Amino acid sequence: MSHIVTCSAVELRDLEAIKRACQRLGWVFHFGQETFRWYGVFLGDTEPSKDLFTEEEWSAWQAMTAEQRRDWMTTHFGKCQHAISIPNCAYEVGLVYKQGRWLPLWDSWQSGGLDKVLTPESGLGGLAQAYAVEKIKLDAESRGWSWSEEVLDTGKVCVRVNTGGGGW
Repeated sequence: MSHIVTCSAVELRDLEAIKRACQRLGWVFHFGQETFRWYGVFLGDTEPSKDLFTEEEWSAWQAMTAEQRRDWMTTHFGKCQHAISIPNCAYEVGLVYKQGRWLPLWDSWQSGGLDKVLTPESGLGGLAQAYAVEKIKLDAESRGWSWSEEVLDTGKVCVRVNTGGGGW
């Protein structure tokens, strides 16, 4: 089966912050990998997110027959500019650059294992938090500022940035 998922709620714009977030989570970032592992065949049992398409592609998609949709998605899905492997998951996450941001794509069918990791409740397996933390640190470093990080009892991360204005 194939269940094609993306998450446009998390704004991933900085590739270096994504790489660092993956490292933080124990995931493997595959720079330049142009395909990602998924079921391999689109069965047409779910409607993909409109975020995957340009407006013209979406209009064309809406006009297709079910068979044409299956063929189109089987041909086009699974392609990316970079990929992410997550331990104990058979499938991978692909990153596609669309409209000024990196859009994560994956097949959430249970046999791939990503359905248990990349849940909305977990902030996409912690990716949302890890990306935000790493983006703050990168921005501070680019300005020559120092930072410190503390993981709170709740699991949230507090990053303090010293702008050089006389202490923390």
